[in-house]
Amino acid sequence: MKEVRFSVLNKIQTIISSVAVGCNHIKEINHKLVPYSTVANLLGMERFPDQSQINRLLRRIGLKDVLDLERSLEINIGRYILNELPEKIDIDIDSTGLVVLGDTYEFSQKGYFPNKRGKEGYQLTLASSSSFPKFILGYILDPGNIPPGARLWDIIYQVENVLGDLCRIGIIRADGIHGIGQDIEGLLEHGFSFCIKGKDPRTAQRFARDLCYEDWYPIDYLTRVAEGGIREIPNCKYPTRVILIEEITGKGKKGYRHLYTDIPTSSMDEVETYTYYKERQDIEATIKFDRNGFNIGNLRTRKFYGIEGFLSLSFMTQNLINLFRKKVLSQTGLEKLGMQELVEILMDIPAKCSISDNQLKLAFPMHHNLSRAFFEEKKRE
Repeated sequence: MKEVRFSVLNKIQTIISSVAVGCNHIKEINHKLVPYSTVANLLGMERFPDQSQINRLLRRIGLKDVLDLERSLEINIGRYILNELPEKIDIDIDSTGLVVLGDTYEFSQKGYFPNKRGKEGYQLTLASSSSFPKFILGYILDPGNIPPGARLWDIIYQVENVLGDLCRIGIIRADGIHGIGQDIEGLLEHGFSFCIKGKDPRTAQRFARDLCYEDWYPIDYLTRVAEGGIREIPNCKYPTRVILIEEITGKGKKGYRHLYTDIPTSSMDEVETYTYYKERQDIEATIKFDRNGFNIGNLRTRKFYGIEGFLSLSFMTQNLINLFRKKVLSQTGLEKLGMQELVEILMDIPAKCSISDNQLKLAFPMHHNLSRAFFEEKKRE
């Protein structure tokens, strides 16, 4: 692109800033960023570029640019994030559909979108660290006609590229789209530890017939779990440990689900395994927030590579905010705020900024309850 007043870097900085302050659409840059020239000065600009220049950038992103942005995301993780993670990193893998309206979105296809039969869009596969805060370690964007579970191995090896070593991957948690015999067999053959929901509830129902009342342990009024033992499972040549889950549905009927895992009972019993798996709902919340908070459902452009480039910048921003949560907000109580609250409330606190002795200084209004909580904790330190 031509760089007359703003460089490509300036425009990328603007996109990251727009995500961080909760711009739901590109046009919101005009009133959430452009008026604040002081902030732009800190990034080496006289002011932020307006929406038209960001739109042109996203439309002109090509394959090479996407690869550069993906590499930037990996470097960002390697430089700032990996030191914050344990040596063995448990990862969560999930996918979601990004539905589009209209037939002008590049490479959008009809596919599996729950409760949206016949719609077109894209499939997004996402991998994140399991521990809080959850850092995004990899993503893959596909046309909507790619099965949601088809990218398990691609995302695992993408995470390996980021971590630098497959041995750093701990337990893999994933939803039922990956709970099929072929995937379980592959994970066992490659030596990965896993805890994955089985895909077909009929298999769980069949296993549950062998159990008696004493085998079930109550979790709450609606849920019980049981150790299913080592079982032969469909399309997998290796017997696998099974945890059975019985739930009472809204209509008062019993429903059965199951988990596949290689974690031995000596390390986690059935209740601990179930509880550990339930924690993976955080990534579902992450995806839900990304769609509602960062509004990645508003794809900003109809060009496929532009969408993919925007996702790279969006996930990079999320990682930086999580790093801010860990490094700056730690012990203030504010680190427990949801990502949506951080972006829409904390980031929206008005402040005066200045530079003195090459250090950035921020002056926050003390009447704001969040800034007051932050500074009271820092004063105690």
